[in-house]
Amino acid sequence: MKSKSKTLRVFKDIYESYLKYTIWFIVSIIIMHLGMSILSFRGDSAAAIALRDGVDKYNLYMTSYSASGIFMIIIGIVTGFIQMPYYVTHGVTRRDYFFGNVLATLALAFTLAFIFSTGSEVGKLILGQYGYSFKEEILIPGMSNNWLLLFFIYAINIFAFSLMGWLINIGFYRYHALIGIGFIVAAFAALTLHGMTWINGWFSIFNDDFKGIFADNSIYQSVIGTVGIIVVLLGLIRMLTRKVAIKI
Repeated sequence: MKSKSKTLRVFKDIYESYLKYTIWFIVSIIIMHLGMSILSFRGDSAAAIALRDGVDKYNLYMTSYSASGIFMIIIGIVTGFIQMPYYVTHGVTRRDYFFGNVLATLALAFTLAFIFSTGSEVGKLILGQYGYSFKEEILIPGMSNNWLLLFFIYAINIFAFSLMGWLINIGFYRYHALIGIGFIVAAFAALTLHGMTWINGWFSIFNDDFKGIFADNSIYQSVIGTVGIIVVLLGLIRMLTRKVAIKI
């Protein structure tokens, strides 16, 4: 079998396996989002009133974004321990596995981005008929009306998160635990750089001062920064998986 067809076979198999348990994640997020909306729009408690005052921040795009990032990190950490030994022992080269998994993970990232970005727009349209409104997606101030850009940014960001998890995975798989901890530090450093690239990145959750660090960045600088992080992570992972010994 040609290398290209093996890569595509690995891509198809892994993507389908991802979808089997990703569907439960998607359903859970949608149910949680609907619950938040119902409580904020219909509840009369003090908590509901407080949530109603800020509910315009809770469109499905932003409700799902951080959760999707965590989900993709977990996928990167967990699945590699099973996938690579399985495929390599069944005649798939490390190269074909690497590219097949990259394509599958990227496809999953775009799938989640499409579902949640589209769901956010549909939700705003439906709830708008009842007098409820949402602010712009706060990840990208001023970009709330550009669905295509929001969709693309969502996808590449959570794809980057999955690579951080994969880096941790290969660090522990190839080396002993002590060195593996070093890969956690490396992944956290990548997460920090990513969080600081976006005005409202993950680290702004803990400290509003992070919002001002790169406040002058254009959207294109943020995208280029994220793509740069992705390229570096892919290079490191490819280098580490190229000749890794398979543990049976």
